[in-house]
Amino acid sequence: MEWNEVEKLAHSVLKHKFKLVDTNELIGQAYIAFEKCKPLYKPEFANFSTYYRHYLEGHLKDYITYNEHIIHIPRMKQDTHLFPVSSL
Repeated sequence: MEWNEVEKLAHSVLKHKFKLVDTNELIGQAYIAFEKCKPLYKPEFANFSTYYRHYLEGHLKDYITYNEHIIHIPRMKQDTHLFPVSSL
């Protein structure tokens, strides 16, 4: 799979799955995901483009979730929990 095919798939995932405008930052993350998933790929289980698409969706989801705030707030202190978080 060549980079132009990877980039095309990344644009598709960003547009359809996350409904985001592609930015250089997210395309850069797509390239990082591509480099990370190459050694993990096992051809007997799936086509590389299918494997990469699923890997990319997970990678971008984690990246966007982790970097959604300008100042990073640890997940335990965010207001996304069903139970109140208190300190001792």
